[in-house]
Parts: sequence; C-alpha cells; structure tokens
Amino acid sequence: MKFLIFASLVLFSTLAFSQPAEQQIAEVGSLKLEATNTLNSTPYREKEYLSVKNYFSGLRDYGNDVKNNSRSNKRLNNYLTAKDIPKFCSDLFLTKSDWEQIKMNCTRNRYFLCSDEVLEFNEYKKVVSESLSVNLKSVFISTAECQ
Repeated sequence: MKFLIFASLVLFSTLAFSQPAEQQIAEVGSLKLEATNTLNSTPYREKEYLSVKNYFSGLRDYGNDVKNNSRSNKRLNNYLTAKDIPKFCSDLFLTKSDWEQIKMNCTRNRYFLCSDEVLEFNEYKKVVSESLSVNLKSVFISTAECQ
C-alpha cells in the first residue's frame, strides 16, 4: 500500500511539474549535437540512424509538449521573452543545409532509410512557432536561424 501511494506521488509530481524550458531545450540541443556528428559518417550505420531518429523524435516531442501543455507553453514564452531567439533557434534546430545533408545521407538507391520524423522537420518547427505569443512568433518568423 505504501508503494502505491509513493508511486502515485512520483507520477503526480512528474506530471504536475514539467521540466524547465532551459532543461528541455538543452536536452533537444544535445540530441541535435549527436545528429550533426553523423553528417560526415556515411554510409550510416545503426548508431547514426539512432542519433538522427532521436533528435527528430525529441524535437517532435518537445513541440507537442509546448503545444499541448499550458505550463510548458508558458515557460517557453517566458524563457524567450528574456532570452535571445536566434540563439534558441540555433540551439534547437538544424540548419537547412545540415537537414538536407541528413536527408541525402538517409537516401540510398532511391530508398529513404531513416525514420519518417526526418521528413517532418519543417512541421516540427511550425508547431514550436505556433506555440509562441504573437510578438515572439513575428520575431521567430523573421529570424534566419529559425528558418
């Protein structure tokens, strides 16, 4: 019985207190770094495929969290109000050329071998931008690092 109460408290605290924006961004940023380390490692092996998949899945999950979780959304907007949006975008998103290279490295003999999340990169950026306040969204859209 004590275990059930303890497990319920842990689950509640996990759901009620989502991670701070800085921590979420840092986690996706570290996945981005791993994915960019695969750029010169062709042909991709399992490790590279997993690194690429983990980054794009992490970005998707982050976007869904800030879209669907009002606390995470508020934390992101507060974070970006006080921080530099170009740095946020460069920390979180691949450059267009890096994304194109990853897609090219994922294609062999007309077959796309990476996870489908790779192809949805622009959609994930759109989800993040739509989660921003009107003022932040206009800065986001006009910032080169966010495109």
